[in-house]
Amino acid sequence: MPLRINTAVLLFDAPYGHQTTASRAMLPWILSSLERAGIERVLFLGDQDSAATRQAAAEADLTDRVSWLPGRPQGAALRDVSTHVEGRPVLLVYPEAVPTPELIAELLTWPVDKDGSCALVDRSGIHANLPIANLDGTRVIALEEEGTMDGGTTALGWFVVGNSFFTTLRRLENGHPVSAWETFQAMAASTRMETFSARSDQWKSPHRNPVTRKSMETLLAHGPKCGPTGPKESTRVLSYIEGILNEKNGLHFTLMNPGPVLTTAKVKSALVHHDVCHRDGEFPKVVRRLRRKLRKVFDGGPEHEVVVLTGSGTSGMEAAVSSCVPRDKKLLVISNGAFGERFIEIATLHQMNLVTLHYKWAESVNLDDVRRTLDQDPDIFAVAMCHHETSVGLLNPVHEVGVIVRSADRLFIVDTVASLGAEDVSVTRDKIDVCVSSANKCLHAISGLAAVCVSKRAWDRIEDVPPRVYYLNLKRYRKYAVEKEETPFTPAVSSFFALDAAIDELLADGLQRRYAMYRERNQRIRKAFRKMGLSFLTETGRESSTITCVKVPDYITFPELYDEMKRRGYLIYNSKEHLQDRYFQVANMGDLNNETIDAFLDALNMVFHQAKNRAAARPRLYALERVAQARK
Repeated sequence: MPLRINTAVLLFDAPYGHQTTASRAMLPWILSSLERAGIERVLFLGDQDSAATRQAAAEADLTDRVSWLPGRPQGAALRDVSTHVEGRPVLLVYPEAVPTPELIAELLTWPVDKDGSCALVDRSGIHANLPIANLDGTRVIALEEEGTMDGGTTALGWFVVGNSFFTTLRRLENGHPVSAWETFQAMAASTRMETFSARSDQWKSPHRNPVTRKSMETLLAHGPKCGPTGPKESTRVLSYIEGILNEKNGLHFTLMNPGPVLTTAKVKSALVHHDVCHRDGEFPKVVRRLRRKLRKVFDGGPEHEVVVLTGSGTSGMEAAVSSCVPRDKKLLVISNGAFGERFIEIATLHQMNLVTLHYKWAESVNLDDVRRTLDQDPDIFAVAMCHHETSVGLLNPVHEVGVIVRSADRLFIVDTVASLGAEDVSVTRDKIDVCVSSANKCLHAISGLAAVCVSKRAWDRIEDVPPRVYYLNLKRYRKYAVEKEETPFTPAVSSFFALDAAIDELLADGLQRRYAMYRERNQRIRKAFRKMGLSFLTETGRESSTITCVKVPDYITFPELYDEMKRRGYLIYNSKEHLQDRYFQVANMGDLNNETIDAFLDALNMVFHQAKNRAAARPRLYALERVAQARK
């Protein structure tokens, strides 16, 4: 079975020599065509103008998956590539011709095994300034940089190569650098290269005909016209969606609760699409894109796989716990709030062998307790805790605990449902083996999806663990994701499109900028609350940047506060269990701006001011009532 090709390498050596102005201008189109065809990673090799290529990557919205390997002999760089593609075929490209996304997608599915090689050629006979391929039937038997050969066709400079290419490269080097082109020529001479034919209307080149924005847009329109690989939503479409929302008669509230959150017009517009079959070839493209981009948000590496479940964040928690602990081993849960206790509830329901480090709500986790518990009980297989304990608005020390857990050689399961996208968390740096998050909080998407990022270390250790559940079996999700880029069961299709759009916005902003934005928002809110004379549940320095837990003032009850704020168009949130009605929560998640936050704060201040006046008036009214009763 052919291996899926997910990496393209752009080459800047002979036969094309130096990039021309025209070819540099084509780079955004080349990258866009690659991205729409399903390529996940692009590497630039050579001493090309890095500023121009970086600009091209930005224009094609590919900055997050482009890497540069400049300033090295190309053969050495290609050897590096061979170690990173993990035995898969790879697409090698000279950026002088732009095939349609449809043609590239067909090329990527050409039945070449991991050892084979295939060249994209055009048989139309138009080959100005492009190399010539001499053919014998479907095989390339010679490649020349220029000139005319009997039976020659235009070689477009797009090659699918497997292990045989890298083997030939190493054999030819013999102490001096060898280019990719020299390697291709050697392979052609040994008739080890097949052809894949293109029509003349399926590609463009500055050497072949004029390249204009209009002509390139027409060319790229040959690709899929709907779904995740289609054109980005235009301003007209976004305005149309906003108009529909404005015309609806339903009530509209500003959500200051910890999820679901306010979403942008782009995310909402992603929900409006043609009906899609999740087993059709188009939907796996959004699954592949989403898994790749989420891995970047988790700060994972090649050793991490992300699976997406249809369900809330709790579905991810249950999938992680139920899939990752053998029946004869134990789970340690560290809990200092409602969601740590949820881990305990899930483990108890599945009748797991459970060990707990149970702290009071909002109490700090003692690292010595964690270390001692692991040292004393070798049967503990995994440790679970929350990063952002949402019920109290505190961040737990996942990095410090992660270091302890890794040094004890156990698995580390972390709930980042209310922190991923807003707080600095890294599965790599923080030694997290299984990381759970949700679409509808700091990722700014809609409810209905959970994402789980799992390390190879974890996959290897749970390979033989029998599943406790059917629907939430992580290994089942991994099998479908890796082999087919699908989900094992019918997913919430529209939610996938919405999350894909939301992650695009997140990566465009940049994770560090999002972190800074959340800190600024939260500080703005806390500063205003202090001016109102309000007090907080905690002031430890470990508070999150997304939720503020505030004591309900004595002069108003929470139900009164909630109703008054809702009447003004704002939804706040009650605390859980023993904090209920004593503290309320204000979240600054989602598509909020400072103007909206300031308007909310003004409304809240007015509600408190009026409540104070009513409370102050009550004793005087009570006294007047007593005087009136005495006179009777």
